[in-house]
Amino acid sequence: MDATRRSQRVPAPAQAPAQAPDPGDLPARSSPKTKPVPEPKPKDKPKDELKAKPNAAAPSKTNSLGGGLLEQMPMEILDMILDGVADKRTFVTMCRTSKFFYELLMPRIHRRVVVSAKHHAQIKAMIQTVEPYLSVRQRREPRAEKAYAGQQERCPPAGQDDEDKIPDGVRFVRELFVGLSVPGDKHDAFVHRYMEEFVKNTAAGVEVLEVEMLPGDSRRLTPDSQPSFSPESLPMWDNLKSLSINVRYIQGDAIACVQNVRNLQHLCIKDARYAHDRPEAIRTLLRNSAPTLKTLRLSCAGLNIESRPLFDAAPDSADGRVQRYAALQSIDFFDFWSQDQSVAEMLRVIDFPRLSSIRLAHANGVSATLYRALAAAFAEAASRAGGAGGDGIRTRKLLIDATFDHHNPQYNTHGGEEAHLGACYGLLASFGHLEELEVANYGMYYTESPAATRAPRYGLSGRLIDAILEHKHLKSLKLSIPEQSPRCLRYPSVDNLNTIIRGLPELAHLEFSAYEWDMDEPARCLPHGNFSSITWNAYELRRIYLKNDPRWIDMVDVTRAILSAYLEYPGPDDLWKDKIDRLRTVDNHKRCWQVSRSGFAAADQVDEKQPEVVKAPQKMTSRDGTRSLWYREVAVPSPDHCQRHDVDLEWMNSVTS
Repeated sequence: MDATRRSQRVPAPAQAPAQAPDPGDLPARSSPKTKPVPEPKPKDKPKDELKAKPNAAAPSKTNSLGGGLLEQMPMEILDMILDGVADKRTFVTMCRTSKFFYELLMPRIHRRVVVSAKHHAQIKAMIQTVEPYLSVRQRREPRAEKAYAGQQERCPPAGQDDEDKIPDGVRFVRELFVGLSVPGDKHDAFVHRYMEEFVKNTAAGVEVLEVEMLPGDSRRLTPDSQPSFSPESLPMWDNLKSLSINVRYIQGDAIACVQNVRNLQHLCIKDARYAHDRPEAIRTLLRNSAPTLKTLRLSCAGLNIESRPLFDAAPDSADGRVQRYAALQSIDFFDFWSQDQSVAEMLRVIDFPRLSSIRLAHANGVSATLYRALAAAFAEAASRAGGAGGDGIRTRKLLIDATFDHHNPQYNTHGGEEAHLGACYGLLASFGHLEELEVANYGMYYTESPAATRAPRYGLSGRLIDAILEHKHLKSLKLSIPEQSPRCLRYPSVDNLNTIIRGLPELAHLEFSAYEWDMDEPARCLPHGNFSSITWNAYELRRIYLKNDPRWIDMVDVTRAILSAYLEYPGPDDLWKDKIDRLRTVDNHKRCWQVSRSGFAAADQVDEKQPEVVKAPQKMTSRDGTRSLWYREVAVPSPDHCQRHDVDLEWMNSVTS
């Protein structure tokens, strides 16, 4: 205390008088009990100001995607952005952010539903797919009888008013795939009951339906499950535009009910050879949709059923005229057989030169008769178009099968084979408007020598080469071969490849077969073309499975031979760079390699649209070290295969695209 008092009595040393500060520089005094209030920042403005501006978006974590900006965006641009999202789970997450996203994305989430249970292990996936489209009662009753993995553990108690209410997502279902469901005798009844209720709920708005088998008996298709079947009581399929059925598993009344469907745009009939039970149902189904049908696919079918043509050209009883398929644009026959009468009847109702796409794969029997008839139809259309000054041929895509039926003793003669190949090549040469051509199973022959000792045969038929060169604007050429065959293959020679590449300057994709152990010479022909993709078929290498086999080579070595030929291209560097920049992929259907002159960006590996990278990029350099390129192996994409249910969605993807 004393020290303090003495210090107060000690005079302070004299100092220079300080300049009085500007009053504006002095800090404002604040009460010791209250903290100073800072100046409000723009982002911390009161909520009243934000509400006063209608276009201002309130900052919140739940709207971090900028919902206000997306709502103002044109729907066309927004749809393009959403089309780039491959993962459906992203849509589910976005639906939880706002009502705007919920209404926008719910149709995308529920548009396609795939259901199948081929074996017991897939029952859980089937239940998890089906239950979101069932009412509370439809979910509770099967669970009370037997519990399965995948069922919801809790259901609302019985007696509620809305237990029969159908979930909201049902009204958005437009594409439905009902696959083969035979998990076993102990589980068939349970699975079919789930499928029955599911089909009844979703079928009202379905536009694309692909069904392998119908659950239970045929009356389950009807909206009222009456014991007696009545095909007229089917208003549930009124919105159907595309239908694919497997006749093998749909027989009797079930196949008769689908014949009541009318005005289809896309139709696929599988295993029509089993339609002997109700053959008229198939003909009626075709006839009912003849005016509106755009694409038609027949698999394992004969063009005649029960000694009557499948395409019945009988006059319509209403006006006495022949019902023609006027809107048909594409036809696809796979593993079919024909007779002279059925071919004539089919050509009366289908104008083949007006079709944009024709696929004739695995033709059996008198396929030469069909090819000659089609060649005559194309020649006649070309002559009519030339006389009228227009183009009467619209076909731009063609698949033709050159397989000869060696097992049929009636046709297995040298003269029969020459007649078959002559008709095949004559069809190709009858017009010259194709942009995509696939010649399947060409140059196949039999030999008794073992595969390890036989020498390769080179050289394609001159008539085939001349027929291909008739199509000057060809952009894709595929010389495809079967997956497995006991026959031998005649490989295209170096002269054949040079003739094709130099005669088709617009060719962008080439598929050919190569003898894997002699790839250097054919590979030198490829840089002379302007290819964006190259496919080489490994026919002999498919039979070698063990690496200790002396003939075994890695498939990447064949691809390296092709890329090495590009590096040694004798043209100038500017032209070489242009060719490498055009070339994107080299594959053999089993493995695929991407090609780049400047390397690959790391962002490509995380892009949803890019295939999965299997191996890291590798660099190749020319012999003189002046040129280099990069290649990497990626997974072969399979967008048509649904892994969860083990089904093929190729037809559904084709009609919906």
